[in-house]
Amino acid sequence: RALNGENAAHVDDMRDYAGNEVMAVTRFIPGVEWGLVAGVDLAEALAPATRLREVLILLAAALGTLSIIAGYYLGGRLGRASTLVGRELEARNRAERRFVHMLATSPPPVVAVHPSEGHTITLANRQAQRLLGMEEGALSGRALVELVHPEDRDLLLEHLHSAGRGGEGRTTRVDIRAHGADQDSYVDLEVALTPLEDESGPLMIVSLLDLTDRKEAERALEERAQALARSNRELDRFAYVASHDLRAPLRGIDQLAGFIEEDAGHVLPEESKDDLALLRGRVNRLDQLLAGLLEYARVGRTESEPNEVDVAELMAEIVDLYVPEDRIRVEVEDPLPRVFAPRTAVALCLRNLVMNSVKHHDRAEGVIRVSGTTRGRQVGIIVEDDGPGIPAAYAAKAFELFQTLRPRDELEGSGLGLPIVKKAAEAHGGRVRLVVTEGRGARFELWWPRPGRRSSPR
Repeated sequence: RALNGENAAHVDDMRDYAGNEVMAVTRFIPGVEWGLVAGVDLAEALAPATRLREVLILLAAALGTLSIIAGYYLGGRLGRASTLVGRELEARNRAERRFVHMLATSPPPVVAVHPSEGHTITLANRQAQRLLGMEEGALSGRALVELVHPEDRDLLLEHLHSAGRGGEGRTTRVDIRAHGADQDSYVDLEVALTPLEDESGPLMIVSLLDLTDRKEAERALEERAQALARSNRELDRFAYVASHDLRAPLRGIDQLAGFIEEDAGHVLPEESKDDLALLRGRVNRLDQLLAGLLEYARVGRTESEPNEVDVAELMAEIVDLYVPEDRIRVEVEDPLPRVFAPRTAVALCLRNLVMNSVKHHDRAEGVIRVSGTTRGRQVGIIVEDDGPGIPAAYAAKAFELFQTLRPRDELEGSGLGLPIVKKAAEAHGGRVRLVVTEGRGARFELWWPRPGRRSSPR
């Protein structure tokens, strides 16, 4: 073919001298009349392609096998996953049904609202419907705030928003008035707001507590308190007027007895003189009793602003005016703490405590000790003596009106000193306490707020 002038590549029907199939290229060279032939064994030339085909066949077979295995494996996993998802959905549905059933049958009145839908009621149990006098299903679809008294709506909305911001499970409470079927009749309710989350978004569980009985009890208690306050004011007024008006005729009786003693004392028998002395003593006792009653009635009648009181300075004034230096020695701790109370009230309490110690001391000489202590937010002023003391059996009656340990024929007293201390202290944020001690001596603790503290003592 080369000699015939074919310049071409030949693949088919070409064999070499050995009879092997070859790929050959023929060329004719003019001028010299040569024919050139270049050839290569066909099997050797196609060997790489053959090997690649075999590899591809093997890869295809492997991929097919893997696909079958993967399909089987993934199909099982997907089937199991589908089963698990179905079970979970069924469990959720059962939980939701139980939750709805629990709300619907719970003893407390409960409604559920969706905050994202204008606080629309989506569920109301029978107790809630009965409380508001609504027919079954009448609450569903209504906005919760529509049922609330106009004056309480802003308050409820504020607490609804606050409860929503507080996080799931945290409960917020507020008192409101709500109406049911009768829009002119409102029920006092305590509303407990508890935010939750469900599939459809945020949910607010609203528990309703009927406060009607409690409000009526509070109103009755308030009315009784006001009636008691009026009665106490009337009683104080009566005591004030009676003690004030009765002292005038008593002074007249005492003056008449004095005139008789002056004018006829030289002719009266001793028995009559003793009777006049007894009369004047009884008049003086009754005058002291009325004076004490007047002072007791005055306690708390006027409001006094609390101030920081220098107790040491106050004690110096009391000792100078009311303590006989020849019989009683007063030891005052230095320094004494200051108290926060009306000065007149502190003075009244300390004066009566000191005078009580002086009056009841049964020896020629005695000691009164005044000290101070601090306990938390309170300041204690302690007044103690070395007198006969108060037996434990009488401690509970020490602050009762007209109570005396000794007969008035033995020791003149009105029985009003300690009750005045108690009333004055409690009227101005303080308290007094008797500490029973063994043996001789009485100890009184007078507690007041510390300066800068306005809280009542505990």
